[in-house]
Amino acid sequence: MTGLGEIYRLSISASMIEIYFRALRRYDLAAVDDAIQRHLLNPDNGQFMPKPADIARMLDGGSKDTAALAWSRFDQALRHIGTYRDIRFDDPITMRVVQDMGGWIAFGEKTEDEWPFVANDFKARYASYRSRSAPFDFPALLRGRVNGENGSQGFALEPPVDFGDPDRCRLVEQRGSDSAQDGDIRRALDGATARLGIVGLPKPSAGVQPPADDARPPLPRVSANPEPVHAG
Repeated sequence: MTGLGEIYRLSISASMIEIYFRALRRYDLAAVDDAIQRHLLNPDNGQFMPKPADIARMLDGGSKDTAALAWSRFDQALRHIGTYRDIRFDDPITMRVVQDMGGWIAFGEKTEDEWPFVANDFKARYASYRSRSAPFDFPALLRGRVNGENGSQGFALEPPVDFGDPDRCRLVEQRGSDSAQDGDIRRALDGATARLGIVGLPKPSAGVQPPADDARPPLPRVSANPEPVHAG
């Protein structure tokens, strides 16, 4: 910081250093230094002292660019995995945006005509969360069709598909809320309440299973391949 002050002929106070440190502490020091060096060589705005937002933008990209990339990865996951399986992304913002837009299952019900509007809505919501400084809640997983039904009946659930970096997916699991599991409990209680007057409940079956590939009903934007995939 002292060196930057000399370059731009500005006085660098201890409070200014503290502000920059707090704003950029989530980044690696070497990455911050590299971003500053690139700013100094930028012919468009390198003549101005970089603000914390300038450095963060160079490290993360603009909110719109990041949102477009997040949508591309989301679209890839939906096409390859489909909405029968539970899924966990390595990005908390994606998890929250999907929840806000009706959940993982809802995206498999969209039509081709709706898809451009869905994409724009997703990216707008993502950019909004991306620009927030306040923390926000997000789900630990996104419920798929099979476990959504089986969870309401008390059957065993299949493990979710982790899409993205495994370590970051585990962080999402640890820090996310249990909204999907809470929904299973509520649905199970509702089902039990509806059956209170019935004598002799039917014997439980093995629960709902994903349809075979050759029997899977066509879903917009969804591939028939249900196997897990890890995005780079």
